[in-house]
Amino acid sequence: MHHRSWTHWACLVSLGQTLFKTALDVLPGNCRMHHNYATTLDDYKDREAKEFHLKEAIRIWPEYGAAYTNLGVVYAKNGELEKGVDIWKEGLAKGRNVVGGDKPVL
Repeated sequence: MHHRSWTHWACLVSLGQTLFKTALDVLPGNCRMHHNYATTLDDYKDREAKEFHLKEAIRIWPEYGAAYTNLGVVYAKNGELEKGVDIWKEGLAKGRNVVGGDKPVL
């Protein structure tokens, strides 16, 4: 990807972080805001914050399948593949597509 494209992408991610973080200040009980904010965070550098917000999304809405998917990815990318697979399985058992209703996200 061209340098300018990377710079543009980094600005968009930073803007997304700011918007979702601000939304969380107003709507701290909104699972989608926790999930969306978490997706703007780095899997390695911001791991603790990312895990916290994904787990918070799951706590608020235990059937929010996308949060299980992304939490499993964080674990897998950080060398905890078994833990990642376990959370994906939990998501399959509980999670439903946040848009479609009856279809598993995973």
